[in-house]
Amino acid sequence: MTISYWLQDGTGTWVNLASSPHDSKMVNEGERLRLDFSTQDGGAFDADGKADGVITAPGAAANRSLSLMGLASDGAHGGFWF
Repeated sequence: MTISYWLQDGTGTWVNLASSPHDSKMVNEGERLRLDFSTQDGGAFDADGKADGVITAPGAAANRSLSLMGLASDGAHGGFWF
């Protein structure tokens, strides 16, 4: 299992922002796991797309099996399949 933080980019694609391709990482601190990642105001992961001093990045932390990564869903288009 892996912990991740998923959100949609500007094209609607779900992305694990807490992953190495996004220069992010997971850090163990004692018995806690911290997800380190960043977003940019008006960037690809700012839902309002505006550089206005507010970052809107609705997403969700998830604990998923690595064997599920990259598999397409059987659900309806645009639906959740976690």
